[in-house]
Amino acid sequence: MNSHSDDQLTDEQIGMLSKAVDAPLPSSAQKMDLFARIQGSIQKPAPEGSITVRENDAEWINILPLIDIKILHADKERNTQIAIWRLQAGASIPGHSHSNDEECLMLEGEAHFGDHCVRSGDFHLIKAGFEHPEITTQTGALVMVRGEYMEDLAA
Repeated sequence: MNSHSDDQLTDEQIGMLSKAVDAPLPSSAQKMDLFARIQGSIQKPAPEGSITVRENDAEWINILPLIDIKILHADKERNTQIAIWRLQAGASIPGHSHSNDEECLMLEGEAHFGDHCVRSGDFHLIKAGFEHPEITTQTGALVMVRGEYMEDLAA
């Protein structure tokens, strides 16, 4: 018979329970991830007169099959916006023209403007008033684009 009352645990039971709930120590990667999240939550605001868009501040918007964009900044008065375009392999954008210059910085992958290939690290400018041919990619691409304000997508 046990000398403890029914509502008390024995030392052995307490030991068994504590072993069962012991959490494993976090790995180095988990510690670094936690530290980065803490640092991100206590990040100082951007200096006056500037804007910082953090990686998770803007949402990806699907605009065409295999194509998503993330708007980083939109200026309706100047009719411009800056966005990251994520084109999956096989994506295509029909040819079209622009009322503003469209500046493209290829961050990853490559895309073809008609027969003209633009690769990672390349800058490509489409001047206002000119039509560019269909844009295609077989590899996929990540492109920073400064171009016309897209009112139906801007928040």
